[in-house]
Amino acid sequence: MNKVWCRNLIFIVGALLMIACTQDEATTTAFPPSSTEIPATPAASTAATQLNPTSAPTDIPQPTVVPTPTIRPTAQPTPTPVPRPTPLPDDLLQPAGADLNLPEGFKAEVWLEGIRFPTAFAFDDQNRLYIANELGDLVRVNDANSGEPPTDVVTVSCGIEVPLGLAFFDGALYVSSRGEITRITDEDGDGELDSFKTIVNDIPVPGNHQNNGPAVGPDGKLYVPIGSSCDACGEEDVRSASVTRFDLDGSNQEVFARGLRNVYQLAFHPEDGTLWAADNGRDDKGYAVPEELNLVVEGGAYGYPDCWGTNGGRRCEGTIPPVAELPSRSSADGLVFYTGDQFPSEYTNDIFITLWGTGDGSTGKNVVRIVLTKVDDRYTARVSNFATGFKHPLPIIVAPDGSLLIGNHGAGTVLRVFYTGF
Repeated sequence: MNKVWCRNLIFIVGALLMIACTQDEATTTAFPPSSTEIPATPAASTAATQLNPTSAPTDIPQPTVVPTPTIRPTAQPTPTPVPRPTPLPDDLLQPAGADLNLPEGFKAEVWLEGIRFPTAFAFDDQNRLYIANELGDLVRVNDANSGEPPTDVVTVSCGIEVPLGLAFFDGALYVSSRGEITRITDEDGDGELDSFKTIVNDIPVPGNHQNNGPAVGPDGKLYVPIGSSCDACGEEDVRSASVTRFDLDGSNQEVFARGLRNVYQLAFHPEDGTLWAADNGRDDKGYAVPEELNLVVEGGAYGYPDCWGTNGGRRCEGTIPPVAELPSRSSADGLVFYTGDQFPSEYTNDIFITLWGTGDGSTGKNVVRIVLTKVDDRYTARVSNFATGFKHPLPIIVAPDGSLLIGNHGAGTVLRVFYTGF
């Protein structure tokens, strides 16, 4: 606070009395700005990805200045640095075609063009590839099993509201779109999926997240990840921020696991049948909250919104930590187990996850390989870069010939990754 001192000097000159009051020049110091708190220590969380992650908060309020004749300069505080993710090991990536960088011996090519904003893949029992896109189209590639670039591509349906997941099982294609699950079957046996039936229509979608990529489990039930209603909040509907299980006709809904903020894709381990998911952490903590790879068990609680990673945040008691932490803000999305025989044998049953990435390219826009090791029913994981150079990778699947097909969402292409040994 400024203190003003007034000194009255009284001078009597002749018969005139003059009173003069002078004031020392006031000196004012601006109030220091209140810093925006940005955590500097990495931690972790749980389900949208957002496709386009929100930037870390960086706004700093401006100093309040009291106007005075002169102002002494005041030093500004140094902003707290925003922690950045630690780069993953890259297994000696090198140029491999299609603008990708891959480990030695792997090649890449543009397999299919003109697929706008691909979001999900599924092969049917005739090795035809179904592709959903963000605009609501469902496309089928009829000649997808040879490894050669396809030429027979047809549109099966359009006007679906944001389809973000596909799963094919026992002659039926399950489409996970905004708030709904649709079951498509071939009723007349002519090889065309022609019967559309909405089997679930009340999935909560109050915010930016929704129901994503489903999978059918060894128990013959449909498992569907459902995103949270917000970035970080308590949920009004118990199905939000969960994995929910259904019978194949859409009945008998039950929450299988909770505390998963925005899981994009589910996959079952091809050998032991365990359920796996990559989860996207809350964004309001800057780069402090990592994405996660989780082994999802029935009745499991995974911490969202208060606990993330390995004992990050608070209220972690009774929650299950991730098997691996992934780069924060990278948006871990598509997930697949490698079950082909085209890659070297050491890749069998490894997990591949697409990291959508931040808009500024500071993290993500790549595919990671996760090598799982199981000892006494407990898993550990080693994470490394497998492919870089994408616009935004999203869906991923193992093709019948053993190659990997990856949807490059931002470029409108499907890329094929295969092994040549040289």
